[in-house]
Amino acid sequence: ILRKESSCQSTLKYLILQACSVTKPHHCYLTTPTDPLKVTMTTVKIKLLVQRYPLTASHASGKHKQDLCPICHKAPETLHHFLFKCDPIGQMRDQYISHIQSILAERKLIVPPLAQCSLDWYTQLVLDPSMLTKDSEAVLKIEGVSRQMVYNLHHRRAIALGGGSKYIRGRYMGSVLKMS
Repeated sequence: ILRKESSCQSTLKYLILQACSVTKPHHCYLTTPTDPLKVTMTTVKIKLLVQRYPLTASHASGKHKQDLCPICHKAPETLHHFLFKCDPIGQMRDQYISHIQSILAERKLIVPPLAQCSLDWYTQLVLDPSMLTKDSEAVLKIEGVSRQMVYNLHHRRAIALGGGSKYIRGRYMGSVLKMS
């Protein structure tokens, strides 16, 4: 019943329903280490996956004063813009996309360059990589890289929005997690 009802929900379009079960958590949760930062990273990614992350152009943001991206101030902050188009964070994002492409190349899976492919396809790959392959090792590797990518984008966005006290105090100020 849950699968049938969820297939009608537009906010769940990036969630591979076949990977979900009442008895087994989604692989995104299964691959999360118990480290509190990694749990936070997963939470951010899951909010994006089910489209509950408060982007300014989304329904999840509630009342908002503007639709423009708080990082570049040039375009509406949609899911695709946040993940793939925002110029100031492009270099960091491109490193993660290249890493994901190399993981897939190792597995002999060809992925077209971002410029030649649908943003929906890449969004699906980043948010729920189980759509591309049943190779659980590749899914685990991509999951780790995409979790870091999404969290770092989130971190940059939080700083652009003024950040909270933890950003001001210096613990996270200017820091971005390095790809492992």
